[in-house]
Amino acid sequence: MKLSKIGILTAFLTSSLYIAPNTIAATQGTLDPTSNGSFEVTLTIPDRVQISGLQDIDFGTFVSGDFNYDYPLCVYSNTPTAQYGVTVTGDGTAGAFTLTNGTDTIPYAVYWNETAGTTTGELLLTAGTKLGNRAGANQVSYTCASGGDSANIHVWIQDANMRNITNGTYTGTMTVFIDPA
Repeated sequence: MKLSKIGILTAFLTSSLYIAPNTIAATQGTLDPTSNGSFEVTLTIPDRVQISGLQDIDFGTFVSGDFNYDYPLCVYSNTPTAQYGVTVTGDGTAGAFTLTNGTDTIPYAVYWNETAGTTTGELLLTAGTKLGNRAGANQVSYTCASGGDSANIHVWIQDANMRNITNGTYTGTMTVFIDPA
């Protein structure tokens, strides 16, 4: 099949005139005593989350009894549902929740609550496992300055885990990862 120069030119011009929708929305002004034109402005805001209000925990010196420490946190989300996922890891083997003196370890438990200031309704976390579809993130302020704190974390060390352990100072680090749900 032989294409003529006119056929090739027609095909080229036809394909060059196709413009995808919304690629050129601007209108140009005309040459007159006054002129105006318009153009589109677009901005995309991605899903964003933030956790704040985290604080170091110092249980002090063990004498007897369980150690419990819980406090409210700020979880912010700009998503319409205010939902988020939370994954917490410790710095023990495979992300376990442990304190260590360099030789010995003390395990501890971590609980999460999507309501600030209470342990009622809290859920036991498994280190490194995402707890998804949490509700109630603050949508007003990413620092919770307005709208208040929106979650609660609770750390629990059982008395039995501290009774027969070598003396010393035990430390560990927890990492809290928040993602849009």
